[in-house]
Amino acid sequence: QTLHGTQFEAPEKRRWHTSYYGATSGIGLALQYHPKRVAGQPMRVGLVGLGTGTLATYLERGDYGRFYEINPQVLDIASTRFTHLTDARQAGAQIDVSLGDARIVLERQLAANEAQQFDVLAVDAFSSDSIPIHLLTSQALDVYQKHMAPGGVIAIHISNRYLDLGAVVRAVAAAHGYEANLFVNDNDGATAVNRSEWVLLTDNRGFLDNPKVHDAEVAWPADARPPVLWTDDYSALLPVLRF
Repeated sequence: QTLHGTQFEAPEKRRWHTSYYGATSGIGLALQYHPKRVAGQPMRVGLVGLGTGTLATYLERGDYGRFYEINPQVLDIASTRFTHLTDARQAGAQIDVSLGDARIVLERQLAANEAQQFDVLAVDAFSSDSIPIHLLTSQALDVYQKHMAPGGVIAIHISNRYLDLGAVVRAVAAAHGYEANLFVNDNDGATAVNRSEWVLLTDNRGFLDNPKVHDAEVAWPADARPPVLWTDDYSALLPVLRF
C-alpha cells in the first residue's frame, strides 16, 4: 500500500511536485533553496529510488539528474505511464538512470574515479515495510559523502508506517559530524501532496540559514527514541519498531 508517486493528467499540472515531494517537504526545500539554485546555477542531483520519477519535476534547464533504481520494471512504468522524466528532459535537464543496487553502483563509480559531485542527493528507499538496511549504515553514508560537491545536501526520506528511522538517521548523522535537520510537511489533497518526513544532512550554513529553510525545520520530539547506529556489521529493528 505504499504510494510511489502521483501525477496529474492535465497538461498545466503535469509538473506539479506531488506525493512525498511537495514544495514544503525536506527534499523540496533542498532542491529549491540550495545556494546554487538561488543563484540560478545548474545543479547536479542524485536520486536513490526512482518511483514514478516525481523528483524530476524539480529539474530545470542545465540541471543533471541521475536516478538509481534496482527494479527495471519501475523504470518501465516511470517511462511509459508517467511523463516526469520526459517532461524534465524537454525542459532542458539531462537525466540518466542507473539500474542496479544503488549502493553497489555508487561504490563502483567511486572505484572508477567517477565521484558524481552531487549538490543534492535524495535517498528515498525506505517507505516500504521491507527496507534496504545497507543504505542507512555508517558505511553507506561514507559512500554518499564521497559523491557530494562542497556544500552538498543529503536528504533522507524517513516516512515509514512500521519503523522510526529518525533514531537511525540521527545516529549516523552524528557519527559523521552532521546535525540531523528534520522537516515534516502536511497532506494537501488539492495538490496531491502527502505528509512526509525528511532529514537533511549538510554543513552548508548558507542553505540552512535561508529563512525558507530555517523556518520550516521542526524540532525532534522530546520523547524521540535514542539514536541507534547501524553499520554493515550491526543493525537492529527492535529498537526502532513502532508498536
